[in-house]
Amino acid sequence: MKPAHAIGLAFGIILGVMILAIMKSVGKYSDEKDYDERQIREQGRANKLAYRFTLLGLCAILVADSIEHKLSFNITPIVIVAVICISVLIFAIYCITHDAYYGINKMTNRKSKIVWILIIAANAMSLIVNIQSEGIIQDGKINGVVLTSGMTLILFAGILIASFIHGEGKEDPESEETAEGER
Repeated sequence: MKPAHAIGLAFGIILGVMILAIMKSVGKYSDEKDYDERQIREQGRANKLAYRFTLLGLCAILVADSIEHKLSFNITPIVIVAVICISVLIFAIYCITHDAYYGINKMTNRKSKIVWILIIAANAMSLIVNIQSEGIIQDGKINGVVLTSGMTLILFAGILIASFIHGEGKEDPESEETAEGER
């Protein structure tokens, strides 16, 4: 591992721990789960979909790996990471669209969405820097750092877009209570 990558990894871990500590100290995120039976059922369905996609993806990788020598193409471990990231995205989007993802559904204020947009912007800058410095293809293989950065960007952007789309259809509960009180 290059020293720049080690420093970046250490910085990312420290930054993640700091963000979690700040979120805990604010008190908006507690350890209590506020799921009802319907949400738990929907999370189970999302789990089932993501698990099936993971199984099918890994089986496809195994089949391709078994015929790899005959067709002379190379499957890297990064493809496995891509399958896992896509299955996480399937789980998250299914839960968001079916009101079963507590953290995203509580993300109604502008500040939290701005934080998500900043995270996506930081991932986009990391992807651009990685592409410029290392290139997309190295030694005939897809660069793992670039693919991981790209998959992370797609994952966060997909979750944010799904929460925006799902949030557009909802009305503000406070405005409904005010309208009922005026009648």
